[in-house]
Amino acid sequence: MLFARIVQAGGITRCAADLGVERTTVSRRLRDLEREMGVKLLVRSSKRITPTRAGRRCFERCVKILDLVGEIDVLGAVEKRPSHKVKISIAATPDIVDHFLEQRLVAFEKSHSSIEIHRVLYSESTSTPLERADLLVTWNSSRHDSGLVRKLVAVDQALYASPTYLARIGHPLTPADLYHHTSILVDSNLDGWNITGPKGSSRIRLPLPLVTRDLLECRESAIAGFGICQLPCYLGDPFVRYGRLAKVLPDCKADDRVLVTISPPRHSGDELRVTMLRVALEASFSSSTDNVPLSKHSKPSAAVM
Repeated sequence: MLFARIVQAGGITRCAADLGVERTTVSRRLRDLEREMGVKLLVRSSKRITPTRAGRRCFERCVKILDLVGEIDVLGAVEKRPSHKVKISIAATPDIVDHFLEQRLVAFEKSHSSIEIHRVLYSESTSTPLERADLLVTWNSSRHDSGLVRKLVAVDQALYASPTYLARIGHPLTPADLYHHTSILVDSNLDGWNITGPKGSSRIRLPLPLVTRDLLECRESAIAGFGICQLPCYLGDPFVRYGRLAKVLPDCKADDRVLVTISPPRHSGDELRVTMLRVALEASFSSSTDNVPLSKHSKPSAAVM
């Protein structure tokens, strides 16, 4: 986070003095960062430095990460280390645990030996288990009307249908054509899709949707040819490659699906450690370069450590 410290100090010389290092060291590391990112971050003059547009975006991201890391440091400093493990529970659907959480949770447990995380798995069709968990990680929806909601990451989505369905019913050529197709939903309270196409954004009302229990059942229903569904791309794209699904209106963009944490509206006996976990998850997603789930072949971000 040297770049953030340069901006906060108001110059390379002052930053080097604050850190107790040579000015040439700070300058070299800044040049290396600009070369690695492929953009100029600072405009330097004899009197002051001024962040470029890319530099301002980089600085804002650095400050957010530093704030989260600082909060973890403060919480860790006051954490008592009992002789036994303290158990905290996190609730999520199996899909979210598999694609987004498991490796991050394992990394957190390795770095906080006094904490053991219990995974509470549930289905999206059931009521959210806030009464049984210290923290809920889920997709933001109209069903969540209680608790403190914090955003983790926005995930790209697209529309999908099976090739057999499209051959039988026909391909929608415009967003308005979706009205005449069967839609497959997870949230029964959703009455439409927001679609952005070449001619702008529009909300498409869904007259008679098929409502499924969760995203995986939604995908299976689309594969079976029951209609058109909206899925996170990481769930739909592999089945496009297999030939079992096809993208509908590929030149249009669906709204992102937002992954959030929800803290229950009650006091938890382990509130400190739950906050540590929540902040670590936020830092992990904030430091990611994209919104692709953490794959089983990748390593968790150092921010989650």
